[in-house]
Parts: sequence; structure tokens; C-alpha cells
Amino acid sequence: MLELGKIPNVSPLADRINHHLQLHIALRSVDPDKDAEYLVSKGATFIEKCPIRRPGENLIVLSDPWGNTIQLVKRSVGE
Repeated sequence: MLELGKIPNVSPLADRINHHLQLHIALRSVDPDKDAEYLVSKGATFIEKCPIRRPGENLIVLSDPWGNTIQLVKRSVGE
């Protein structure tokens, strides 16, 4: 199980981070574009296609409704 959430009256760690990729949860995805579209339809916010990637990779960064940064990752073949 993986649980993401926010505790009332506690400042989120994300408020003290300078860049969203400093702390994120990476999840493997066969189709990051399709998964990102689905998650946005359920309340996530699109941030960017990750600028740091190798050929054959697709990395998309989202924020969930509680401010956690999620990266959907499709690595190049063989990884």
C-alpha cells in the first residue's frame, strides 16, 4: 500500500522545497501520457514533461490534490 495525504495543521514538506523534482514519488507507467490524462481528470494537476530524460523515455510530473509530486515514468527499453 502507498498512502499520500496531508495532516491537518501541519505544514507540508513541499512548502519547503525549491523545485518539485527535489522530492517526488516515481511510478512506472506503460503509457505516462494516458495515465496523466486519467489522473488529471480525477483531480491531479499537470506540472510538466520532465526535461531530464534519455532517448526512449517519457517522464511526466504531476501534483496530486494534496500537493505531493508524482512522476510517471516510462524508461527506455531494457531498463
